[in-house]
This record gives sequence, structure tokens and C-alpha cells, in this order.
Amino acid sequence: EALAIDHYSVPMNIAMVQIYTSYLQDNKRAETGLVQLLDELPADNKQRSQVYLTLAIIQTRKGSSFAKETIKYFTKSIEADPSDPKPQIALANYYRIQDQLDQAVKQLKKVLEAHPEKDSTRLSLAEIYIGQKKWKEAMTKVDRIIKNNRGMSFTKFRAKLLKAEIFLSRPNDDPYAALKEMNVLVQITSRD
Repeated sequence: EALAIDHYSVPMNIAMVQIYTSYLQDNKRAETGLVQLLDELPADNKQRSQVYLTLAIIQTRKGSSFAKETIKYFTKSIEADPSDPKPQIALANYYRIQDQLDQAVKQLKKVLEAHPEKDSTRLSLAEIYIGQKKWKEAMTKVDRIIKNNRGMSFTKFRAKLLKAEIFLSRPNDDPYAALKEMNVLVQITSRD
């Protein structure tokens, strides 16, 4: 049985489907409702992006055997509203979870090209580079985050932790450099 959609506006329908998806875990009903919504939305409506993104999230819950379908919905979400970084970041995270790190890096770089202010995306990229032992690339991203953020935001804090991790993990590095980074973090957190 699909969601009853003729009594509500489109944004209300999207909200209803997301509630079913998130809280009730009624994926089949939500999926049917979302497909109905797509039929009602004009082709140029940016809300289609949100509908496709929700469909992609439903597909991720079905497991890796639905990877093609999941990527298809993420891609349609991006195409429906290329200016919104959320579906692009979600696709990158999906690739990362699926251990398709090259695809994740490629997607994160696209996000940074369009949204260079997204330090959280830069942080995700640095984490992947650390996992791949691409120390120079990771350090470049981490240093840029630290430079971009005044004060101590969560993203800057994570970047400083990653910088210490790089110093500890890189061969032939001075372990005292990592201690110095950690000491700065301890001093900052003890002031709060």
C-alpha cells in the first residue's frame, strides 16, 4: 500500500516519506510513495533531488547487492540539483563504505571544486588519504583546514588530530611532532 499523497503538498509528502523511512523503517511503503511523488513533480523541480536522495538511502539499507540501484539514485539526485552538495557527499560516503576509495576521492574532489569552503569534505578526503598512506596529500588537506578555521571548530580539532596521526604514522617522522600537536589540543580543551 502506498502513502496517501493527494491530500498534501509535495514538501509535506517528502516529509511523510522521510518519516516512514527514518523512524518506521517501512522502506517498501516509503519507496512506493517516493516513486509516486516523482510522477507528480515537474521534471525541473529541485525537490526531485531530495526524493532521489531518499530513494538512494533506502537502497543502501537493502545491502551491497543493490549497489547499482543505489548509485543510480544518488546520480539522479545530483543531476536534479547539481548545486546541492548533500547528495554528492552522500555518494562519496557510500563509495567509501563500499571500499571504492578511488571513486570516493573523485566524488569528494568534485564537491570541493564546486564548494571550496566545505572543510568537512576536505577532512573526509584527508582521512581517505591517511588510510591510503598518501601522507603529503593528507597533510596538505589538514593544513588547509587548520589555516581556514579561526578558533577551535570541531573540524579544526579533527584536523589537528589527523595531523598528529600523520606524524605518528609516517615513516621516519619525528614522534615529538605528534606530541606537540597533541599538547596543543590538550591545552585548548583544558581551557574550556
